[in-house]
Amino acid sequence: MPERRRRLEPPHAGAKRTRRQVVTRLLTVSGALAALAVTGDALEGEARSARLTVRPARALASATVTVQGAGFPPKARGQLLWQLGRAGAQRLGGVRTNAKGRFTTTVRLPAATSGSYLITAKIGKKKGRAAVGVRAPTGAPVALGIYTPGAPASAQRIADARRLLGAAPAILMWYQGWGASGGEIDAAWLRRAAAAGATPMITWEPWDFQRGVNQPQFSLASIARGDHDAYVQRWATGLAAYGGPVLLRFAHEMNGNWYPWGARVNGNTPEHFKDAWAHIWDIFADAGATNVARVWSPNVVWDQASDFTPFYPGDNAVDWVALDGYNFGSAQGGWRRFDQIFGPSIARMTDIAADKPLLIAEMASVEQGGSKAVWVRDALGAAIPLHYPAIRAVVWFNERKIEFNQTVDYRIDSSSPAAQAFMDAARNPYYRGVVQPTHWAARPARSAPDRNAGGKKRSRRRTTNRRVRRRKN
Repeated sequence: MPERRRRLEPPHAGAKRTRRQVVTRLLTVSGALAALAVTGDALEGEARSARLTVRPARALASATVTVQGAGFPPKARGQLLWQLGRAGAQRLGGVRTNAKGRFTTTVRLPAATSGSYLITAKIGKKKGRAAVGVRAPTGAPVALGIYTPGAPASAQRIADARRLLGAAPAILMWYQGWGASGGEIDAAWLRRAAAAGATPMITWEPWDFQRGVNQPQFSLASIARGDHDAYVQRWATGLAAYGGPVLLRFAHEMNGNWYPWGARVNGNTPEHFKDAWAHIWDIFADAGATNVARVWSPNVVWDQASDFTPFYPGDNAVDWVALDGYNFGSAQGGWRRFDQIFGPSIARMTDIAADKPLLIAEMASVEQGGSKAVWVRDALGAAIPLHYPAIRAVVWFNERKIEFNQTVDYRIDSSSPAAQAFMDAARNPYYRGVVQPTHWAARPARSAPDRNAGGKKRSRRRTTNRRVRRRKN
């Protein structure tokens, strides 16, 4: 066979061919990677297309929660399902998305046993899932009360309070100033509140609310030395004659600086507060007013309300302990959940008064800065029943007013969603607690202030609940 001639190639031809092969392979790999990227984006988009959130993520059985979905088919109808483990799914309700494929709805959880449940949204071919934990309450049922302007002077205002709560209020609170007109005891108010099924709670304020903070005639030292004894004796005698259970909240929020009896105002000190407290309650003991519960009620700690521990009169001088706090939202200080407002102060309170029933004497939320309905559901449906077993009663501050140079609306029905959220939470059996007179039935007739109460040095916890002076008479 003739010898096969070798084909002559130009110099570097082999190197060029190798480079072409490398480029070809790189292009092939790049194409594959691009295809994978597209597939990944599609899968990620698929995952994004079925997002579901539930708030609160842990709640009581029969509580109402907010369910939000995004990325579903636009303007489509679907359903929400609920199941535990491999058990069969139950239908919670129907949903409809908007033009952007989103929805927000509320559903009432079934009366189920504790556990982690799965809520699934099925809309078209898309599914979204979120877990919700159903938990049993950590404490006994809580008494639900209200402050609303005009009650109990007006029978209609009491009826309005019942409508807002969905039942008779367990506590009906009002404010009475010592120096203002109408500062004398009115037994008809007490009887009217009791006839409505409520325990009266009077926030008893030693001042003339029309004259501001600088009122040295109402300093704590003046109360302790007896300058107001005639007035105090009339109240002690009148409440003893009434005979029914009464919660009396004397000189509340004493750790703040917005009242004449407040810390660092008119020369007041924690020792002055203890002296005034002991003097007041000795007069009540002498009058035989054992039907009146002594409610010690500081404000939650923040930059204008100091640590309340030094003001504690001692276990023998107190029947209930209480706290006041608010979510002011964007009106002042930013949006705060119940836990952020009350959590650190409740921990402090249970340190110094572990055996006392705890009352949230004032709480509310504004609309500005977030969803008030979600705030209410989180506070009443999750935070209070699941995290704070010491709480025995809650009182909502139900008023619309000018504050922080703007209108703030603390009312339960400041909006339809807020009103519905409150009603949903209030109808839970957990909020059918009652005020038990046995909380203050057994106590010494007279007692000196406990000089060691609150004297133990503790680590300081603070929460930024920005409060300014509020006129409430």
